[in-house]
Amino acid sequence: MKISFKDHRGFTLLELLLVIGVIGILSSIVVVAVNPTEQLRKARDTQRTNEVGQIQKALEQYYVKNNSFPATVLPGWGNAYPICQQGQTDDSCINIDSLVPDYISEIPIDPSETGTLHTGYEAYEDSGRPFVLAPNLGETLPTDYIARWRFMETGGTTLIDSSENGNNLTCATTRCPVYGELGYLDGYAAKFESTVVPSTYDYFYSYENIVDGATEATFCSWAQRFDLRQSGSIFRHWATDYRNYYFGYQYNTLVYALTGPGGATYTTPRVSDSIFGFNTWHHICVVFDGETNTSVLHVDETKNEDYQAGFNALGPTGTTTYLGLHWNGLIDDLRIYNRALSAEEIQALRGEGPRE
Repeated sequence: MKISFKDHRGFTLLELLLVIGVIGILSSIVVVAVNPTEQLRKARDTQRTNEVGQIQKALEQYYVKNNSFPATVLPGWGNAYPICQQGQTDDSCINIDSLVPDYISEIPIDPSETGTLHTGYEAYEDSGRPFVLAPNLGETLPTDYIARWRFMETGGTTLIDSSENGNNLTCATTRCPVYGELGYLDGYAAKFESTVVPSTYDYFYSYENIVDGATEATFCSWAQRFDLRQSGSIFRHWATDYRNYYFGYQYNTLVYALTGPGGATYTTPRVSDSIFGFNTWHHICVVFDGETNTSVLHVDETKNEDYQAGFNALGPTGTTTYLGLHWNGLIDDLRIYNRALSAEEIQALRGEGPRE
């Protein structure tokens, strides 16, 4: 029997390219659909959503029965405060253990929470109605700060650090700011008042260097100033080896200054008054990167160029850290990180508010 091959043709080059293209598209669709990292994040978000609902429902039921909450839940989104893990009590979080077991079987913990004090969830109230937040929802907001001051105090001489690191600050009785001012997120802020004649000014202080020897750091805060002054700092530290940092304004211009050995100023990223105006909330961040010896100043949506830092670590020793020294205006929600935040993370922080 004679077999003929003349009618059996192979694929043309065009057909092969089309097939390869289709396979590539299908493969990318499959990879996206089964991306394990994304699927795990979605699973964590589902857990967070469910647990937020459980806590909020429990708080609502408790309030209906008792006409109060089991802890001091402050009004306003900006006053949302961390919830303690079950069995824990601390100034940096609110304890709601009295919800267990009548209103909820146990106090849930965010699936990404690695600490032993906070749950990763926060609570505030509005007209007697509780609200529970999950800051890690979506996992885009940087929540790994090493210090955070929310200025939720209504009196006293201690400013509570709402991280788990206990970086509380102190003010002298005659130097404490005015508490309970309207903050940028419907919560509280502190008003720092400074006068030249007579020379008086409000500030908090600590004898600890919170970013002790850090090779990377980020400082972020909401702030507004009332008028034109020569200088005023949101946060500053004086180190004995002169590796100081100053986050505020000098000569009426917003700056971030680093002073190195011998007192030489290595960087002064600046933003003009036209951007940093008066009586308006601004989101301000400074990023120090010791690996590249640079620092960057972000104000709202304006990003300054990278400036040479001159050294690769912030002062390892020092005398005093100040918050609000010579500032004349409001400060709210100051956060410090021991790493360099990305522009996207800073944008996520800024996207929290303020609400109009």
